[in-house]
Amino acid sequence: MSLPNRKILERQYEADRRLNELILQELEQRFRGWLEAENLHAGIKVRVKSFPSWFDKVLKKIRHGVDPERVQIHDVLGIRLVCPFLEDLKTIEELIRQNFEVLEEEKKGAVQSFKEFGYNSTHFLVSLPEDLVEQLALSPPLPCEVQVRTILQDAWAEVEHELIYKSKFLPFDQPLKRKMAALNANLTLSDIIFQEIREYQRQLNHELDKRRHHYLATVQTQPGPLRELESEEHHTPIDNLDQALLDALTAHNYNQYKKAINLYSAILKLAPQPFVQSLVLVHRGMAYFSESLYENALDDFDRAISADPQNSKAFFYRGTVRHSLEEFSLAITDFSRSLELVPYQPETLMLRAESLARCGRLEEAGSDCDAVIDLEPDNEAAHKLRHRLVVETNLVR
Repeated sequence: MSLPNRKILERQYEADRRLNELILQELEQRFRGWLEAENLHAGIKVRVKSFPSWFDKVLKKIRHGVDPERVQIHDVLGIRLVCPFLEDLKTIEELIRQNFEVLEEEKKGAVQSFKEFGYNSTHFLVSLPEDLVEQLALSPPLPCEVQVRTILQDAWAEVEHELIYKSKFLPFDQPLKRKMAALNANLTLSDIIFQEIREYQRQLNHELDKRRHHYLATVQTQPGPLRELESEEHHTPIDNLDQALLDALTAHNYNQYKKAINLYSAILKLAPQPFVQSLVLVHRGMAYFSESLYENALDDFDRAISADPQNSKAFFYRGTVRHSLEEFSLAITDFSRSLELVPYQPETLMLRAESLARCGRLEEAGSDCDAVIDLEPDNEAAHKLRHRLVVETNLVR
């Protein structure tokens, strides 16, 4: 059997490197577009296999009886997509199937030997897109290997590659094996926990958005009759603060205000950190407002500001109560402070414009309307108020 001449092969291999790099640049650009369309924030790594690594694989295949003339190495072109969360993997894998002809698909780690210790990744072998083959006149075109992992899977694979794959020996020592197994288990568990936290945050944000929209719609209606301050009811002890907050927000969004208020109050009894207290007080104040308990609401917003003077939302919501009670000068002060802390809030600017208009400060109200329209050109309420202010200003003149 004639062995390949390393120098000749290396010259040929390096002569093709620039073309292979161009292929990967084009594929990377396409992947960025596909990921952006799906709002996925994945890292992309590309590489042309180094010649020494390629040559070692060639020799390995020859040693296993493959004819030197028929040796094929399929991972010369490599792309790795690294995403933050487990759920992103399925989306990215589907993008690959949609945009490429998949020649092979393998779940690394599904059946692990010790040498593949803890390695998790999905590997695709894909054909290059036909338009790219024609554009670069590739003959014959190489396939491309695409790997899909989470950040933690990638970190493990990189470290494992150094400790195991490149090692001259495998760790036979049982304590060492147990240490590596524990590390892998911790990383796997961390991936699962990150995914659970993301799902919790998504659900929490959904409930927060629903509650905010409902509250702002309530502000625009006539306030109900003022009710007396109510004493707190008995509260069931809470084991999980995060779940209790989600339960409270869900009850709040279903207009179960008494249940929400009791849950918020139970959370506050745990004496959480000041910024958490401020957050919960704001939510409870909003629930009190929806129950027409305006004094309770104002008291909670006062306490929220005391706990966290930088809480712009506490100023905003206190301003909404004062606006509803037609205490417009006080409302303007609160809205202005909220905007000092967090500028460019369309809802805050809109309510301040309405309060300014009610105080006869028409030019200032008009400026706020203009600011809202700059931020939200299709805001009908801002356009209507701006038109009314123009009419009233001309009448005054």
